[in-house]
Parts: sequence; C-alpha cells; structure tokens
Amino acid sequence: MKNLPVRFLIVILVAPLLLSCSKDEDDPVIRGEVTEQGQIGTRVSMVVSGMWNVFGTAEVEAVEDGVSTYRIEGRVGDHRVRNAMSNRPGVEIDGENVVVEELKAKVTTEGIEFISGPAYPGVIVHYDAKVGDTYSMGGTSRRREVTSVSEEEDFSWRGMLIRVIEVEEPTREGDLEKTTYYANHRFGLVAIKFTDAKDGEEYWVFPSTQ
Repeated sequence: MKNLPVRFLIVILVAPLLLSCSKDEDDPVIRGEVTEQGQIGTRVSMVVSGMWNVFGTAEVEAVEDGVSTYRIEGRVGDHRVRNAMSNRPGVEIDGENVVVEELKAKVTTEGIEFISGPAYPGVIVHYDAKVGDTYSMGGTSRRREVTSVSEEEDFSWRGMLIRVIEVEEPTREGDLEKTTYYANHRFGLVAIKFTDAKDGEEYWVFPSTQ
C-alpha cells in the first residue's frame, strides 16, 4: 500500500457522511429534510476498492437543527498511516482501531455539507447544481466544482443505473491530486474517487447505509 496522505485515509473513514468555520457568501444554503443517511441510529459502512486493510463504519448519534452528529470507527492495518493519523485532532487510535468521536454534517434532501470534522468544511453538493457551479473549501482559496450532471441514468450502482452529480475537489495534498464526489438526490453520496497525482491510479469508496 502506498504511503498516501493522511487526509486521504481520514476521508475514507468519514466518506459515508459527507462532511463550519468558513463559508463563501455565494455558496448555496443547504436546507431540506434530513435523509436516511443522517437519521439517528443509521449506520453507514463502506467498501474501499484497492485498499483491503482500510475500512470503517459511521453511526448517527444525534440530530439537531438539521445537523447530524456521527461517531466513526475504522480499522487501519498500515502502521505508517496510523502514526500519521495520531497527530490529527479528534482521532483516537488503539492498535489498528481508529475512532473519531464526533463529526457534524448536513445530509438532507437538498444536498450535503461538511460542518466540522477532519475534512475541508463547506458544501459538497447541492442537488439543483449545474455544471460549472463552485463551492468554497473552508480554510483554503480552492473551490470544489460541479463537472458533470447526468441527464440520464448512466452511473452503475448496486446493480442499477442512476443519475449522479460529479463534484471535483482539487485536493493537491501529498500524492493526492483530486477527490471526486458522486451524489444522487435520492441515495445521497454513492461514491468517492481519489486520484493519485503521480501515476493517475484511482481508489474508489462506496458508502452503504444500513
């Protein structure tokens, strides 16, 4: 396994949620009703393509004013990654087990937004998005950008074809060039793709709500 950047592994653990201190006034406001992925008691796990020894599960422990609070538990088999993650605030490590006690996010019928946690805060997707729309990434001058909005069911997911909105995040951290989010207005975040800057290798994360 490559020594990928710390945020990459942390995002893998929080990937099912997708998830402020800083927000651009031009960003859309995420309102709407909390969806299944954000309801109390919901557990979200993931399958990580290409990384057999990294996986995790998140559970919603509270919902207040449309913001869901998650507790994340994961397993990281690579000691180099665990050592790097130990320096991140809010991350607890015991052997190969990794825990993030609290992560806050909006996961609603209008879209997905990170509020707090070990990822860039801000809107991930608004379901009324158009190609070219951009969203701020808290604490940076970079912006996420909507690069594709399906006009027909063309994304294969769980044995069916669905429409998705693709949002690219210019990560530019370590060996990671960009992160691409795939979201559907009915099913929420359905996939995340990480692209390696050196060789273009791709790692896919597939959230699954239980």
